[in-house]
Amino acid sequence: MPDTLTPWEGELAVQTIAAVDLGTTSCRAEVFSLDGEPLGRHSVEYSVDTPVPGAAEQDAETWWQAACECLRGALQRAGAEGKDVLAVGFSCQGHSWVPTDAGFRPLRPAFTWLDQRAARQAQSLLDEAGAECWGALAGKTPGPWHMLPQILWMREHEHDVINRAQHLLFVQDFLIARLTGRPATDYTTAAATLFFDITSNAWDGATLDRYRIAMRSLPEVVASGTAVGTVTHDAAAATGLSTETVVVTGAQDQKCAAFGAGLAPGIATASLGTATAIEALMDRPAFDVNVPIPCFPYLQADTWVLEAAITPPAGRSTGSATRCGRSTRSSPTMSWQTLPPRARRVVTECCSSRISPAPAYPTCALMPRPDSRASPWPPERRTSPAPCSIFLRISAFRGWA
Repeated sequence: MPDTLTPWEGELAVQTIAAVDLGTTSCRAEVFSLDGEPLGRHSVEYSVDTPVPGAAEQDAETWWQAACECLRGALQRAGAEGKDVLAVGFSCQGHSWVPTDAGFRPLRPAFTWLDQRAARQAQSLLDEAGAECWGALAGKTPGPWHMLPQILWMREHEHDVINRAQHLLFVQDFLIARLTGRPATDYTTAAATLFFDITSNAWDGATLDRYRIAMRSLPEVVASGTAVGTVTHDAAAATGLSTETVVVTGAQDQKCAAFGAGLAPGIATASLGTATAIEALMDRPAFDVNVPIPCFPYLQADTWVLEAAITPPAGRSTGSATRCGRSTRSSPTMSWQTLPPRARRVVTECCSSRISPAPAYPTCALMPRPDSRASPWPPERRTSPAPCSIFLRISAFRGWA
């Protein structure tokens, strides 16, 4: 177990920062000036492997290689060198994790959040303790995408692998460990395990003991924005960063998207990626067995979010549904007036309809965000061109407004 992490206190002499966004099917890195101006970006794509029914895996080395390639490419496009980068932070897909040896080398392909093989184990956990118990501790009911039931699945099917595991690392944890040699994670990421107490923001010792999970195998949990350390010589050579670059914890990607979109009391956000996640801000942990919307810690202190996810069929992406509309809206040759009547009707219905991810989930209404720039779209349908955030107003939240 690493020493307790404390904020970095080294001399800050460089002029840019870097960000890595490692999602389910692509990774990108971007270099920014200290004023937030984007200077260079690079991205790569990869796939989710489905070797057997129910499986959805990725090679964790692909995560590392993608992050390295994207950082090198972003630096090149920014015309920057590693010594120019003050710090690097992360936004990563949630729930996906990998067991590793002591040197942070994967022992098997990583489980992604799409993997369904631990469904029976998840149901057993629910039957064993009940939804109210899991909700009070973890803010959610067990699902096959959570780390705990997947560990139990491994004990049944890959006993030797889980017994050899020295570290259990989510995507962000894995990248930080490979960069610094110190495994660390943040509250939003750790909350996907089922053995993280979302009220105290700490690993729950009783649950770990009950299911025989060693505390030493888990990364230390710190707040988003905590400086962990600096890049090792080997990682600097692989990424193009400097050994002076500070590595900082980020958060699970949907929480980062909500933060960037301006999540606020009374306003929810929807992030459209491989899945769509609707986030609503809370001032306390909240869970109702009759409306089992998952609750997570948020990036800011003493705040939580409810997250209603819309997951697409395998091989599809809810975010891709926006690409046609986005490209049409930015087209110099196509306007609202030139759209065929059927297309106009679809856009109108989509922008004015109320959506509900599932019967038990919150009902939300699309709320156009004002845009002062000239636009070919009618004012009542005009929205911000930001591709990854649609602002929503909570119209009914079953008493949790």
